[in-house]
Amino acid sequence: MLENLLTTNDLCNLFRRSLMTILIWRKNKGLPYIRIPGSKRDTIRFDQEAVLEWAQRTGRRIYPYESNPKSRRDSAKPIAE
Repeated sequence: MLENLLTTNDLCNLFRRSLMTILIWRKNKGLPYIRIPGSKRDTIRFDQEAVLEWAQRTGRRIYPYESNPKSRRDSAKPIAE
């Protein structure tokens, strides 16, 4: 299960949105997340399957991840609309 958990930065790359946008979606738009207790601040992770379902339901575009960050902006096409 841990391999299917995404970080906030993973979502920034997946949706090509800023950290603030991801936080707003989580707080106000129902983006599903998991709170993992443990430190002063709980760790927040996102279940990949739940995020993909949420994206499809809300009409958010998802971009495929590429290992070279510079090429992402130039060549990526949405994988879901």
